[in-house]
Amino acid sequence: MLRCLHVNKDQSHEECREDLSAEMIQSSDAGVSRRYLGLTIICVLAPLILAGGGARCDEVWGEPLVVGTKEAVPFAYKNDKGEWDGVSISLWRRIAEQLGLNFEFREADLVELIDGVHDGTFDLAIAALTISHERESIIDFSHTYYTTGLGIAVAVQDRADWLRVARGLLTPKVFFTIVGLVLIIIVFGLLVWLFERRHGDGHFGGDAKGGLGSGIWWSVVTMTTVGYGDKIPITPAGRAVAVIWMFASIIALSILTATIATALTVESLHPLIDGPEDLPSVDVGSVADSTAATYLTKQRVQHRDFADVDQGLQAVANGKIDALVYDSPLLRYSIRARYQGDVTLVPGTIEVQHYGIAFSPGSRLREPINRVLLQEIRSLWWRDLLYSQLGETL
Repeated sequence: MLRCLHVNKDQSHEECREDLSAEMIQSSDAGVSRRYLGLTIICVLAPLILAGGGARCDEVWGEPLVVGTKEAVPFAYKNDKGEWDGVSISLWRRIAEQLGLNFEFREADLVELIDGVHDGTFDLAIAALTISHERESIIDFSHTYYTTGLGIAVAVQDRADWLRVARGLLTPKVFFTIVGLVLIIIVFGLLVWLFERRHGDGHFGGDAKGGLGSGIWWSVVTMTTVGYGDKIPITPAGRAVAVIWMFASIIALSILTATIATALTVESLHPLIDGPEDLPSVDVGSVADSTAATYLTKQRVQHRDFADVDQGLQAVANGKIDALVYDSPLLRYSIRARYQGDVTLVPGTIEVQHYGIAFSPGSRLREPINRVLLQEIRSLWWRDLLYSQLGETL
């Protein structure tokens, strides 16, 4: 490899580049390490030895690399200066600096990134790309540099939300309690009418329809302890029914009050969504073409697709959907930045995900980048970066 230092005497840059590439591809792991060290030495020393330049690393790899990326705050985004920044971008810059790689960023959407890496439009892609079986079948990935999962974003509960109150009341338990109480009211109204209908005081007399109506009216006012006194049983049997109903109605009202109070309390304190098992019964959204959308499809959960996470969170905050399923760190960052107090995350994550750098199949960049990547994600610099961007400590 050192013969490349004498490129002006023995061979062209192109020949040197081809020799280096062939040696790196054909060597064993140990050999790659030794040759890569030699390549690094050349990249550093050649400009000092040769007037007018030498075998730079970007020359060995070819033209400046085209790095595809997309906005995925806080892993990849444009800062106030219009420059790409974020967790993944910072990691890539460190790797490129150590390898002496020249590159340029090119923005694309998620589908274009995957397709572009596959067909060679991009030499590699980095943002918040999840390593999945479907993607691994057409492109290659680096080692994992960040492990996370899917999160579920829901609206912060509002105790004055009358829709939630209505949901609490429209439960089978409350419904059957009310139906049972109505039936009891009718039964006691019927009994008092049967015992009082033949007396000429006029309280429960008249035809069957009017008399039964009077009996039910008396049953209701007695149960509620209003006691207007316009309908009074005067027979011993009728008064016996009245005494029994007075005590029974106290118990019946207590049961109804406790049932309604319990339903409303549970609805107020218990969130609409506890976890993934609740998703099929609510309105769900996700980001189009994401692994979260794929997960929902596999779980047969009907969902709406949004262009980006911000649109999805806005829909949650406005009540257009009940939940948004997407990468947990991206949701957490966006909620903290723009939706604090309006949207929150359900505790826990689902469907573990691994972020990696995407490469074209068989890319010769993958191995040397992997070596530097593993070193970087074990450094203090990486821990500080995660804390500053995500508030996470390792």
